Amino acid sequence: MITLNFRPATMQDATALVALINRAYRPEPGQEGWTHESGWITQQRIHLEQLQDLLQDPVNHLLVATALPTENHNQQIVGCVLLSNTSPIVQIGLLTVDPDYQAQQIGRLLLDYAEQQGRELYQPEWFERSVVHTRQELIAYYERRGYQHTGQIKPYPVDQNVVIYRESLHLIIMQKPAYSI
Repeated sequence: MITLNFRPATMQDATALVALINRAYRPEPGQEGWTHESGWITQQRIHLEQLQDLLQDPVNHLLVATALPTENHNQQIVGCVLLSNTSPIVQIGLLTVDPDYQAQQIGRLLLDYAEQQGRELYQPEWFERSVVHTRQELIAYYERRGYQHTGQIKPYPVDQNVVIYRESLHLIIMQKPAYSI
């Protein structure tokens, strides 16, 4: 299993994070990983200016996971996750794992770390995820992690410079209590 370090993202990480997020969510044909949306959405998932805005917004806390250096690789960012405080809810977004590092439980470790950090930083009542309704494997993943459907749906944010071409998309809102009862 890979050894990870977690830390807050910095502006110096922005370019690398944009490349990572776009490669994971909107890869080139033949480079698809577990979490890509290329079958439904075109264009980049995020632009540099959008990521820089996220980093500057005080309600956001972007975390990165870096793999420790090995014989064959330098230390590099292999994943990220965004916490957005909308008290009493912490929204968890941009959960991203480099396609070359998927299927090594990095997503689970990132989600666990994000929830831990969310509790420490914001003391929320709930964690919330928005998932594209066509992504049944992701919905099942979050259900296994304790998230449940709220019955709420939101339109897909087409204002983020994306083109939807296969079908109309919406987001399913899933939540889990921040603390076990």
